[in-house]
Amino acid sequence: MDLARLVERGEAEANRDLFRAAPSGLAEALGLEAFSIGDGLALIAREIDDAQFNRVFGLGVDAPIRPEHLDQVVRSFRPLGHSKARLQLAPAAERRLGVAEALAARGIARAPGGWTKRARSTADPLAASTDLAIVEAEHAPGAFGETACAGFGVPGFIAPWFEALVGRPNWRTFLAMDGDQPVGTAALYLAEDCGWLGIAAVLPQARGRGGQGALMRRRIEDARAAGKAWAVTETGAPLPGETPGPSYRNMERYGFAEVHLRANYVI
Repeated sequence: MDLARLVERGEAEANRDLFRAAPSGLAEALGLEAFSIGDGLALIAREIDDAQFNRVFGLGVDAPIRPEHLDQVVRSFRPLGHSKARLQLAPAAERRLGVAEALAARGIARAPGGWTKRARSTADPLAASTDLAIVEAEHAPGAFGETACAGFGVPGFIAPWFEALVGRPNWRTFLAMDGDQPVGTAALYLAEDCGWLGIAAVLPQARGRGGQGALMRRRIEDARAAGKAWAVTETGAPLPGETPGPSYRNMERYGFAEVHLRANYVI
């Protein structure tokens, strides 16, 4: 199994469908687009200056990066005026002959840090306990979107987008419940060859109670039950001398091994 390809393609499949899932009115208001550039995926949110929603990744994984691909990146993103739009390149793509020169010629410079791409076998059981209940989000209509927004600190008008994943084919969505109060969210996308883990957030008042680990355990179990041998995910990597964030520490704690560190380039 080529894990370097798996972690990139699994994320791309999930994010392409995430953008498809956005309610039409909200997609139009945010200016959402998802389209291919070469063998990579481009995501655009014209009204949100955030790298999560404005980036190109997976480019150069299956085929060489061509000059016209980089020209398309520049044409698509520079007019947005976003300071946080990023081109994310896996190490194998970066190392291809001529890529560094082609990037420099277009003023595409590497930014500090990167994203750590991680994978875990679903065959290995995950030991994680919590006093919170982990339930499918279908049991509490409306709670998944609202809780995810609160957990990530993003505006509530995005909640219908997250909520649109509940019950959508190939998605599994979960809530962490403290009694009858939702305090955490997590999602699993069943890609062709793996399960992608994302949209995991626990509200501040419920942190430190094992909720993130239990949500990971449930998603890994569901991915295994669906016949997926690997669970994949990603998070920001700490800069040298910087303390790793909670997402990074959780992935380390729960056995997600780094496959590669993906560079961020400022478009």
